[in-house]
Amino acid sequence: MRLYLFSSGYISCERSVFVVDGGNKRVHVPTPFYLIKHNGKNILFDTGNAASYIGKTVNEERGEAGVVMSGKEWAPNAIESVGVTREQIDIVILSHLHSDHVGTADQFPNATIIVRRKEYDYAIRPDYFMTRVYSVFNDMPDLDYYFIKGDEAFDVFGDGCLVLISTPGHTPGHQSLILQTQESGIIVLTADACYTSQNLDQSLLPSDLVCDRTSYLSQISRFRLYEKTGAMIITGHDADGWETYRHAPNFYE
Repeated sequence: MRLYLFSSGYISCERSVFVVDGGNKRVHVPTPFYLIKHNGKNILFDTGNAASYIGKTVNEERGEAGVVMSGKEWAPNAIESVGVTREQIDIVILSHLHSDHVGTADQFPNATIIVRRKEYDYAIRPDYFMTRVYSVFNDMPDLDYYFIKGDEAFDVFGDGCLVLISTPGHTPGHQSLILQTQESGIIVLTADACYTSQNLDQSLLPSDLVCDRTSYLSQISRFRLYEKTGAMIITGHDADGWETYRHAPNFYE
């Protein structure tokens, strides 16, 4: 197995968006997606931002917030840096269906899309305060979905190497991915079930975009336990932690 880390640009915003009472310091927050090579297959975990963000700018002096992304950071282009084309993606796993995770899910013509049924159903008819963040998903054509029903763990290959776990809180059907690698041990990709290492270490909520705060904190406790047993925890939008990881074309295996 090989795990490659990418970011489809960054979100320019105040730290308090991702950590409650985090202050107004301006940060550049990664919007990660991951390529996994395993058993001769190419798997994406999340797909980053849509092409509509390429070349857009954010006026930070005026306090604007938004996505900044170059064409080479757009997921279908970025994966070519490690020798994979969009046609060679076999499986796309979506942690949830917010715009910065589902942005290019329709760009991989041969992929099966794995998502929780609960997340899909909620995304079609979200609460009013979540409508905007599901807009990219709701504008997409119908894709080749495989739905995971309920909250059970799902072993993608049946070999214990890629296991999806239900981690609701951020959204009703959020899921995270546990990888069993040969050299790096267990790696947990939390996605938005835990935004930053500060959320993890101090059991802190983000400021907004949380459907169930109790469930969100429950997932953080779970990740803390995984970390205590030796797992590497890669959080979802960590401006500080992101720089400590290996980025593609480097990889974990």
